[in-house]
Amino acid sequence: MPRLNFDPHAFPDHTYGDVFLVPYNPVVERLEEIVTKEEWMKLDGLRGIAEQAREGVAQGRDNYDPTIANMQGDALSAYKNVRDYVFELAVKYPDAVKDVSRDEVDITPVDGFGNIPIAVANMNAVTGKRMAEAMSLFGGSAAIPQDKNDGEMKEIADFLHSRDARYMTPITVQMQTRVHELTSLLEKRDIDTAIVTDAQGKFIGVVRLQSGSESTEFGGGIIPSGINLDTPVHSFVRSGGCVTAPEGIGAVEALALMEQNRIHFLPILAPDGTVKGVLTKKFIAAQWRYKPHIDTANGGLAMLATVGALNKNPVDRVKALLDLGAKGIVFDTAHFDQGIQTYRNVEAAAAIIENARLNVLLVAGNVVTRQGTRDIIAAGAKVAKVGIGPGAMCTTRMETGVGRPQFTAIMECADEAAIYGKHVWADGGIQHPRDVALALAAGASQVMIGSLFTPVLESPGPLKHDEGGYYKINYGMASRQAALLRSLGKKADGLRTVFRSIFDHRSEGLSAGKVYRRDENMRSIVDYIHWLLDGLTSSMTYAGARNLDEFRRFATVGVQTGSGYQEGTAKSVS
Repeated sequence: MPRLNFDPHAFPDHTYGDVFLVPYNPVVERLEEIVTKEEWMKLDGLRGIAEQAREGVAQGRDNYDPTIANMQGDALSAYKNVRDYVFELAVKYPDAVKDVSRDEVDITPVDGFGNIPIAVANMNAVTGKRMAEAMSLFGGSAAIPQDKNDGEMKEIADFLHSRDARYMTPITVQMQTRVHELTSLLEKRDIDTAIVTDAQGKFIGVVRLQSGSESTEFGGGIIPSGINLDTPVHSFVRSGGCVTAPEGIGAVEALALMEQNRIHFLPILAPDGTVKGVLTKKFIAAQWRYKPHIDTANGGLAMLATVGALNKNPVDRVKALLDLGAKGIVFDTAHFDQGIQTYRNVEAAAAIIENARLNVLLVAGNVVTRQGTRDIIAAGAKVAKVGIGPGAMCTTRMETGVGRPQFTAIMECADEAAIYGKHVWADGGIQHPRDVALALAAGASQVMIGSLFTPVLESPGPLKHDEGGYYKINYGMASRQAALLRSLGKKADGLRTVFRSIFDHRSEGLSAGKVYRRDENMRSIVDYIHWLLDGLTSSMTYAGARNLDEFRRFATVGVQTGSGYQEGTAKSVS
């Protein structure tokens, strides 16, 4: 639990906007862990003398003591003795005082799942096959929604486990592919070039759409703008002079090859000429910073899947997901702490995982109380998912009045989970990098984000544009839209169906909300991930933390007013 510089009983519940992190230097704490007993006793004694002198000055000032100047000099001298001895110990123990760099802090989640503390929420409009691949490539995970059927889940699992984490999955087309088909493919990935292959998957050349004032001469590999969209791409394929690299090439060597040839796109070929993947400068840079989330048991990339905690046959669904090689399973419902069936389902799933001796992370939620957290952990889950009502698409608090401010919910639930050696995920309410930092400082092992990631290329929906910029449509998972999609193909069930046909589904969430890109240059999920984690790593250095466990230990949290929050926002200056 973080340190609080306020009385939590006087200020009981807070959102992310209500709190802030105080800069902190943990040098003394680090020295305490490694110095000898004698050295620590001397340092602690000097600190006691300095604090006593300081208190004397404070009292003398309040009492208008005429010797205050002498007292101030003595207090400063006493504190300098502390500093001098700290510097002396620092020479002997240099690791304790080593500066913390943003590029060196360890952001590996404390629960051991993945390499970055961010998971994408199980929202139909946000997470699908491409999102799951991209997140795993950059060290995180994306929870495949519970609404996917068995066939869709198998397709996603097979795809993820077949990926080579060293490379991006290329966009591949054939000579007869139409321009409109190429366009639709390019809109789904952060790649501007497609690889043309033959029927056996062997490399022929490359092609891309014109952007700006590039030359579109024959053989340039660029399709001019304004062309008939039904035109096959074969006339524009660049097949000669293409720079490729053999499978197994290292990142440094690949980057040097791209620099030498002034290219940003490098196809990777197997010895037989088949395409194994593609590298871009951006991908290489991102993987230098964020290591992929590998599935060592099944090969390829790790898969995180979701089960409806109260859906029909959730335990059977768990068995099916384990057979598909899921590395993590999330039991999800808006209010987990209701009745006992949700807990029975978690207990059954935990028993299956334990009996099969599988290393699978079991997550369950959502809750916002210590009791709910304790019950989830007692049922066998390793992680309790925290959050009722903070999501951008969620209207639960306005519809029902039920929920809890997210920061305090995380802090209390994480503190409860830690008693039993378990963890919590913070689900919902993230709008800025500061929110990620605050959630992790409060004790969450990971942050789950949904709506913020809606407009990236890798999310399932079509990208649209209006006067506000580029956007995609999202909807809450308890909304009328989600309920209607969930009921498609199901048999009618009498009067309830008639009732719902008249009054619509009861819903808690927006059914269609535009979510715009934060910035026109933020196209891909990796752009958002880097934006958030750049803020987190900087926040960790302000707290003097070298890893996320230290971040929770050293973070100091204060309460701020609305004007205090506003003071920290960017403002135009005339």
